[in-house]
This record gives sequence, C-alpha cells and structure tokens, in this order.
Amino acid sequence: MKETCWKLFCYLIIDHRAAQAWLNRMAEDGWELVHIYFGLFARFRRTERTDLSYFLDWADPKYLETSDYLQLCSDAGWEPVQTVDYLNLYASRPGTSPAPIQTDSELEYRRFRQKALRRMALGGVIAFVVTPLILLPLLLLPSSANVSPQEIAAGLLSSSLTSSLILFCLPFWLAGGLAYLALLAGRLLRWRQAVKDGRQLPVPTSRTAGAWGKLKLLGEFSLSLMLLLLLPDALLNGAISLSNVIGLLIGCAISISLYRDNSRLFRRVLCTAGCLALLLLCILLHSPVRNAFPGRLPPSPVLADTRVINETRADTLLGSHVKWEEFFPRPDMGDSKIGYPASVTVEAQTWVSPVLADWAFGTPPSNMVAVPGRGDTWQFTGNTAEHGGYRLRRGNTLLTLSYYGDLPADPLSAALAWLDGF
Repeated sequence: MKETCWKLFCYLIIDHRAAQAWLNRMAEDGWELVHIYFGLFARFRRTERTDLSYFLDWADPKYLETSDYLQLCSDAGWEPVQTVDYLNLYASRPGTSPAPIQTDSELEYRRFRQKALRRMALGGVIAFVVTPLILLPLLLLPSSANVSPQEIAAGLLSSSLTSSLILFCLPFWLAGGLAYLALLAGRLLRWRQAVKDGRQLPVPTSRTAGAWGKLKLLGEFSLSLMLLLLLPDALLNGAISLSNVIGLLIGCAISISLYRDNSRLFRRVLCTAGCLALLLLCILLHSPVRNAFPGRLPPSPVLADTRVINETRADTLLGSHVKWEEFFPRPDMGDSKIGYPASVTVEAQTWVSPVLADWAFGTPPSNMVAVPGRGDTWQFTGNTAEHGGYRLRRGNTLLTLSYYGDLPADPLSAALAWLDGF
C-alpha cells in the first residue's frame, strides 16, 4: 500500500471552502496533508487519525498573522500547516474536534476584503497596466516607421520563443482575466447579499470549483512555460542580455524583501540565485552554441569581399530570423566601415509552414516594384538615388536586402545565389 501520494491543488482563492471540503475528504480517506508545493502540487501521507480535519482562512501572504489570531486558532484546536497564496491552512490537533474559526459571515467577508481582495486588486491593476505596455510597440511603431503590426508580430514569432508564447497566450490570458473578474464580481454580490440576510457565505459545487481550478492550472502552466523558455532564448537566440539579468535580480530582491515571513527566506534566495545563475550561464554560452548550430538559414555574407557586423540569428518552433550588416573595408581603414560610402543590410526569415509564410510576408508594400522575369522578386528605392534594395521570396523564405551608397555591382545576383544555397 502506498504511504504517500500526490494530488493537484488547483482551486481559486474565492473557492476556499471547496478546497477545504476536498482536504477533509482526503482526511476521511486516511490521507494527511504534508505540504503544497508551488501552490499546485499537494503531497499527502498515510495517517491512522480519524479525527483529522482542515480549516482554510484568508491570508495576506506578505504579512504574518497577528499573535492574537494565532493564539485564538491554537486555543480552538487548530495548528497552522502552511500559507498558500491568500489562504492559511490549518489542521486539527490530535484528540480534538475544533469548530471553524470563522462562523460569522460578515466577519468572514470583511476579512476577505482586508486580507485578500486589496492585494488581488493591486495585482489586477498591475496586470492590466503591463498588457498595454506589451502591445504598445505594435501600436506605435507602424506610425513612426514603414512597418506594419503584422511584420512586427512576425519578427517576434521568428526571433524569440518567449515572445512567441506571449503573443499566442495573450488573448487567452486577457479572456481568462476578464472571466475571473466577472466571476469575482458575481461572487462578491452573492456574498454581500448573504451577509445582509444573515446567512453563511455560499459554497460552490465541487464540479464548478474544479472547472475553474483547471482553467487556473492552464494559466499557471503557460506562465511557467514562459519562464522556462527564457533559458533556450538566452542560450540559442541571445534574446536575454546581461542588463535583463540585472533587472530581474533587482526585481526579485524587491519582491523577496516585501514578504514578512522569513521562515523560508533562505530557500527563496537560493532558488532565485540558482535560476539567475543558470540564466547567466546560458547568456555566456550563447556565442559558442550559436556558432556550433547556425540554424535553418544559410550563413553570412551575401556579397563577396565584405565584412559582416552586428549579426543576429534566432530560431523558434515556427520560424527563423537573421539580420546583419555588410560593408566593403578600405585597405587604409582596416576593418572599420568608417569612410566607405556603401553598406548593405541583410534580413531574412523562413517559416516551417507555407500558411505562416503567406501570413508573415503579406502583400509587398506600395514602394516595391516586381522585377520582370524574376518572379517573387521586387525592387524598391529609398528617399535618395543611393538608397534601394530588393525583396526576394523563395518558398517559405523571404530575403530583404537594402543598400546605401555606390556598390561595386548589383547585389541581386548574389542574393539569388544566397537563397539557392538554402
């Protein structure tokens, strides 16, 4: 017979009574809660106790409970187990059959507003402020440059695993957040009415609480996956810089310092330091890893007898993206591009699916003219006669080559040859 088991603990904060009923059912089946890890994974062990029961109450995770409240729980026969999100978990002391601490619906509703609702509202405001900041580049860049939101989204999808997941999940996160706000508003109205009527706060059915809990689980899984994708992004795509790590370090330090419960401070610091150290190692290994695995697109350069600078390469599950600049070095200037009147910027994308390629490439801009007899090749000119370029598509791959200055030869043939090597 198993002595331990693991279960998912995926309940919304406002469904704490459903979570309490579930823990009590586990206790009736002979399982005692050991610990809930990451707010999701509950570990149980076999117990012979027949008087074990649980009680859940609201909590502010950033502050310790007052000594008077803890003494009240102890006198009633409740022992603290742990704090999970905005909930305090208590287990009955052996040999006792304690009554719940919260029996007054008005006091329970007031405690929820004081302990959880204010902090939840702050988190909601932050979330709905951060979301427009994420979307801001998609809204402002098209007005300041000849770039469409579609091109910006395509660039993110082909250059960053983390950005790809964010763009994919953002509509679902927004829909889930709005649905949760609607559920919370409805629940608060029913609780308020119950307080006015002198009734106990209504408890959702196990089926309803379980359905909302599964949606919560999907959201937390996507957020965890986003954090995990930072590692391959830093290792393979160079999407994370040292300044990003410093910013994350400062943010984690501030977040940890806000918690008044120091019982697990060392564990939090150790976990945070380990994750940041792993992220820093990925950043340091980016260059050798990228040199060993150049990706789906051909290597640079496109033109002969040129130097390449500012090269970036990225690969995701959906596509790949490269960009670099080429110039013709002068013998008297060494490797410096200063003093030479011509340079070329190369940018290319390739996609794993023709459908994605059609969506990403879209319709050529109005300033591009099809090159006769070339097919899927367009030429464009800039504001001056010295500025121009080509845009070429071959299958799922698009190459944009823009130049400035007096080139030794037309770069179209070299661009076609580069694509043929793909």
